[in-house]
Amino acid sequence: MSDSHFDWQRRFTGDTSAPAVVDSRRRMRLLLAGFVLLLATVMARAIALEVNHGEAFRRHAAEPLRREVVLPASRGRILARDDTVLAEDQGVTELTVAYRVLQTPVNPAWIRRQARGRLSRQDRSDATRVEEAQAAVEAELAVLHKRLAQIAGTTADAWNARRRRIEYRIERIAESVNARHQGRNPPEADEFHTTNDGSPDASWLARAGRWFNQIFPPPRSLAGQRIVVAEQVEHHAMATDLSPEAVRAVRRLLDEDEFARQVVALQETTRRVYPHGATAAHVLGHVGAPTKQDRSAVDRDDTENAPNWVGQLGIERKYERSLRGTPGLQQQRVSRSREVLESIVERPIEHGQDVQLTLDLALQRSAENLLDSALARRRVARSSGDATAGKSKPTSPGGGAIVVMDCQNGAICAAASGPRFDPNIFTRGDSAAITAALTSGDHALLNRVTQMTIPPGSVMKALTAVALLEEGTVTATESFHCQGYLHTPERQRCALYRRQGLGHEELTLGGALARSCNVYFFHHAPRMGGRALTAWAERFGLGRATGVELPSEAAGRVPTPEWTKAHFGRSWRDGDTQSLSVGQGSLTVTPLQVARAVAAIANGGHLVLPHVVAGEDGTVGQHIMGLHEETLRVVHRGMRQAVSDPEGTAHRYLALDDLLVAAKTGTAESGGGRAEHAWLVGYAPADAPRFVFVIALEHSGNAGPAAGPVARRLLQRMRELGYFASTKVAQRR
Repeated sequence: MSDSHFDWQRRFTGDTSAPAVVDSRRRMRLLLAGFVLLLATVMARAIALEVNHGEAFRRHAAEPLRREVVLPASRGRILARDDTVLAEDQGVTELTVAYRVLQTPVNPAWIRRQARGRLSRQDRSDATRVEEAQAAVEAELAVLHKRLAQIAGTTADAWNARRRRIEYRIERIAESVNARHQGRNPPEADEFHTTNDGSPDASWLARAGRWFNQIFPPPRSLAGQRIVVAEQVEHHAMATDLSPEAVRAVRRLLDEDEFARQVVALQETTRRVYPHGATAAHVLGHVGAPTKQDRSAVDRDDTENAPNWVGQLGIERKYERSLRGTPGLQQQRVSRSREVLESIVERPIEHGQDVQLTLDLALQRSAENLLDSALARRRVARSSGDATAGKSKPTSPGGGAIVVMDCQNGAICAAASGPRFDPNIFTRGDSAAITAALTSGDHALLNRVTQMTIPPGSVMKALTAVALLEEGTVTATESFHCQGYLHTPERQRCALYRRQGLGHEELTLGGALARSCNVYFFHHAPRMGGRALTAWAERFGLGRATGVELPSEAAGRVPTPEWTKAHFGRSWRDGDTQSLSVGQGSLTVTPLQVARAVAAIANGGHLVLPHVVAGEDGTVGQHIMGLHEETLRVVHRGMRQAVSDPEGTAHRYLALDDLLVAAKTGTAESGGGRAEHAWLVGYAPADAPRFVFVIALEHSGNAGPAAGPVARRLLQRMRELGYFASTKVAQRR
């Protein structure tokens, strides 16, 4: 068979012409010419940059780097009245670990670099040896984390949980920074396209270079390259406030292990410390990591410089701005080898200011101990009652509050709220204790002095008595016969009738206050009218915040005819007035509001501004409009009678031999089959009022047995502390 080409087209068509031949050399010449042209353009651009800016580039590359360093300011202290430190920053030693090894899992690229760094140049090309070295690094890293957890005195699970929290926080910061970076507009002109005097470069090479950049822009991958934030290359605290033994153990580890020295360090820093633990926790508050809202409120454009800790509750929150101070700012010139050449302080550090409170630490502790004991007795009593009833656990969790306030200027001497929490758990990062505090059924973080809103019960009768006298509904000497109930024995009864089937018989307004006669107020309140009663309640500060320096203060509620119509869809009734007159129904108050109202009765009708910060407005407030001295004298007598009269509701507990006390008890129904709220309020010395006290116990039952012993021991403790040193009077009857 012949190897010659057989043309089938020619065979069938009879075409005898020769096939066309394509010359590829012409195409190659065209491609080569294009490549030479592009290469020439690139070379021209390179020459232009060298001629016009080469020296500037080299000079810029040799210049030291400049960086800003934030100098942290120490947070101001919080002091008690006698200068005892309640909160301060203290120096602690932290165990810090590089972020690159805190990630879970650790970045494989970093592991590979570490492994290759341990191999010779020849072994780096051996894939098997590289894999073995990587496995060794990973195993060594796992052992290191386990050993660090043991030194820090925590479990492996807790250690790894903290690693994940740090990683989550830093990844959020990185995402935020990169999102903002990608949203920025590009610069309008290239900073290097200028001459030495700063004017635009009009050379043809420069114009050609700009044309080249427009025709061939840089790849998107370079233009949108992710920014590495500082937190991703820094060390982060994994354990704070290390013990001396732990510090020594870390130092031994760093001496022995070269790998550990690369990623582990000890750092001296400060931590917010509350030396007295849970004492006055609700007044002090606590600090914590800033929220998104906290960062946006920082007085700087760069929110990444926001403080690591900000106040979250109490005084720490209210006085955050002055307590935090202002960090300093330092400009540093750093060589390319990271050596600091020069440091200039552009903004000096302004340390936080101290805040001094009006709290008496000794009295505060005593009030909290008394409150704790009362709440413990309530738990025991309810557990016993539930066991008898066949129940397995209490159904009415709750707490209580004790307030002691100077009725002349509003200075708060003690403000106890229970249950409490230890603010140190937040700065220590004790996640288990924090979770327990946040999820507690008793709401341990609730400041019951300013945020607990419950009905005041018969405490309201003191204000109702003022309203009855000022509106002319009754007189001080007018007699009333109490049969124990208003119309029928089944409803609108006195507590005495419910317990003993008896009424209070003949009594005046003072006697009705002293013996807490419901029927007296049920009878007279409708004659006065609900609008007048609500107006007087509001004049004494109920239904609005007192203005104390503690954040998130509750306002409570004084129901009005308009409010009743809006919420219940009906008109105001006499029953609403009767319920309001004895502190029931929809009326809710805070213990501090009650303290302020009782202070107005004690000081002659001035509504003071309660405050816990020394140096704040400590003057007597404005006199309550329309309140007369004779009206207050009648109420004074009734509240003194409640203690001095053997049939007074507070006589059994507060009839002290050497101190004259005026008081009013209150037992408020809470509904739902739960135990009543117990109140006991008053002031002493009764003949020269100076200090108001309020005790409020949630779901604790009858006021006398529940709150009476607490009030008695509180006054005795105040006497021991010298609050009544100049008062030696016998209890008059």
